[in-house]
Amino acid sequence: MGRCGVVGSQAGGAAYSSGVSGNPARWPVYELHRHFCSGLGDHLSEWPSPSDIMSKPLRLRAASPLPPRLIVYLFNATDHPSERRAGDYRIQLRLPGQRPRSRGTLESEPGSMLVLAGYIQEFDTFVMWDATAHSEFPYSKGVQVAARTVHEAAIDGVAEQIRLIRSAGVTEHVVAARTDHLVRALIRRHEITRDDLLLETQQYHSGRPSPRADSSQGELW
Repeated sequence: MGRCGVVGSQAGGAAYSSGVSGNPARWPVYELHRHFCSGLGDHLSEWPSPSDIMSKPLRLRAASPLPPRLIVYLFNATDHPSERRAGDYRIQLRLPGQRPRSRGTLESEPGSMLVLAGYIQEFDTFVMWDATAHSEFPYSKGVQVAARTVHEAAIDGVAEQIRLIRSAGVTEHVVAARTDHLVRALIRRHEITRDDLLLETQQYHSGRPSPRADSSQGELW
């Protein structure tokens, strides 16, 4: 299978044809996955098979400086009038076969990078949340990102945000990037996750609470 085209970025990226029909804000899973793979470029060591492209999660083999294996849960991210902040974007966490009122789990494997991401076609931008903070979730849980973060990523290539997960009372670090900066953003996302885990381990052994569980910061954008 050849590499697919990349949609044009409204932030100055080169324009390509995606070949996507229907609602441009909501792509089918295979188009989301193909576009993510295209963003990896030469850092994708092996193009997934047609059946793998259709599967969620998307399992990839990557080249340095990325981790060698990626497990990617990728969703359409759209704005919605019900959001607390007008213009914010969100994904809806629903897994294949998951039923209403049931709970889902993001699979993880030792030695792999777990990625929870959304794609905003309007700005050709991927958003990556803290997958460990959302590893278990109710059906159709919404996960948000600020509109400002998306806009900054569309303009500058990469943007970051700290937000409060209200349901858990913990903060998370969000990374957003245009497709042409996806590898850079994945490296940054991996660094943040690694540093958070190291800090939590240190806090655990010292008997002090983890700063990720400090909800006194409120909602940070």
